[in-house]
Amino acid sequence: MCIIVYKPTGVEIPAKTVWENCWSSNHDGIGLMYREKGKVRIKKGFMSLQAFEKELENLKRKTDLNA
Repeated sequence: MCIIVYKPTGVEIPAKTVWENCWSSNHDGIGLMYREKGKVRIKKGFMSLQAFEKELENLKRKTDLNA
C-alpha cells in the first residue's frame, strides 16, 4: 500500500525523519512527483531509502522543490 506525503507549495520538504518513518512502515518502494517547467514529473521505483534520498538531493540542486 502506498504512503502519500503531500507538500503544499511554499512549504519546505518534509524532514528526513518523515521519509525514514514512511520507509520503515512500507518497504514496497518510494517515489515522488514534482512540478518542473509547467509539467508534472514522476520518478518512482526507488527500492531503498538511500537511493531515494540521493535522487531527492540531486533534484534539490536542479529545481526549487519548495515552490
